[in-house]
Parts: sequence; structure tokens; C-alpha cells
Amino acid sequence: MTDKLFSYLSLASDVGESDYIKDLSHQFVVAELAGSYHSALFSYHLIFICYFYQIFHKMKLWLPDKHHLAVVSFSADRRKKFRDATDPTAYVHKGNQESPMFEFLNVFSDCEKVVSRCKKLVKYRNEHLGHVNYLLVSKDEFEKQITEYEEVAELIHRLTHKELAKVFDEYVRSLDPAENLTKDDLELGLIIPQRLSPIDLCSLFAECELNPGTVQEKIKTILLDDYHIDVTLLQ
Repeated sequence: MTDKLFSYLSLASDVGESDYIKDLSHQFVVAELAGSYHSALFSYHLIFICYFYQIFHKMKLWLPDKHHLAVVSFSADRRKKFRDATDPTAYVHKGNQESPMFEFLNVFSDCEKVVSRCKKLVKYRNEHLGHVNYLLVSKDEFEKQITEYEEVAELIHRLTHKELAKVFDEYVRSLDPAENLTKDDLELGLIIPQRLSPIDLCSLFAECELNPGTVQEKIKTILLDDYHIDVTLLQ
């Protein structure tokens, strides 16, 4: 198993989010090794929802006007909570239902097929993992579902490509080609504030390849030397 979903999670997160995901990841690994695939999938689903909340927060960072309008029909307290969100954990609310939340992906681009696959993951969780049914998840079924999570995560990430490219282009244009650029500069100026993930960094590497320049070469070097970007993830 590749468990590729983890490469889609942001490198920067607050303590609460980081501890929560770390604990879920531990539960997933322990359960998988023990052959408790039911428990492993349940943990993996929660990690997937954490990933979605991170994407929703990127929506606010990159498309603030659309994000603002997207929650206009919510109750006043929920609307304020979402609009004031400073990190992904702020989207947790008692009124949230996972399936309808995925409709927000359409803010990036009309994507009914992606939303449908997200909802099917929720349906599977509800029918197979969320209630007593006396059915155990087999290893084959486990691997099939993990692959589905990974494929859907990739499709969601593709929806962000256009906006991520804009953010990166703006960052590159803000830099002086003559100035030195370090890992700390890249982290503080781009990776942390934009809550980028390892797979996002792969996309940035691809952007550097497609639009070469002095600054892009410096960024490529940092991505390869300091972040050990796996270029094969781009394929």
C-alpha cells in the first residue's frame, strides 16, 4: 500500500490539527498491521475529511470572495465561523454533514463527478463502518477502498491546480531574481501561509519546469535538496 493520501496533507498545521492527524495516522498504521481493516478504514476516512477541510481553507485563502458567498445560506453563527476561519479546524460545526459539504468543491470548478465519488466514500463509511452489521472488511476490500480514497484525493487536488499556479506566479513575481533564496524564505513566504502539501510542492516543481527562469531554478533546487520532492508523483 502506498497510503498516498498523506502526501496531500499540509506541511504546516496548528497543534490541534497536527496532533489529531498524527493520532489518526497512528491508529491507521496499527490497525492495518494487525489486520483490523475495519478500524483502519475508519481512521483513514477521518484523515480524508481532514484533507477536505484543508482544501476548504485553501479555498478561502485563494478564492476569498467565492468562499464568502458559498456559505451565504448557512445560519448566522455557522456563516461567521466559516468566514472567520483562520485554520482548517475552524470548519468543524455541529451542523456539518459530510456529503453536502463536498458540494463546495464546485467553487474551484464544476465537478459533479468528483463530488459524487466523495459522497460514495461517505456512503460506504456509513453502510460498512459506521453501524453494527457483523461484516468485517477483507484485505482486498480494504485495498480497493484505500485506492479509491487516493484517486479521489488526486482528483480534488487537480481542481486546485489553476489557483495554486496563480498563487505561485504571484509569489515568484514578488521576488528579486538577484537576491538569495533559502528554504526558510520559501517556507515563510509561501509554504506555511498557503498551507501547502508535499503534492503541492510537486506541482510547484512542475510549474518551474514549464516556466523556467532564474527564480524558478532557485526554487527547484530548494524543492529537490531540502524537500526531496518525488518527481514521480507528478506522473
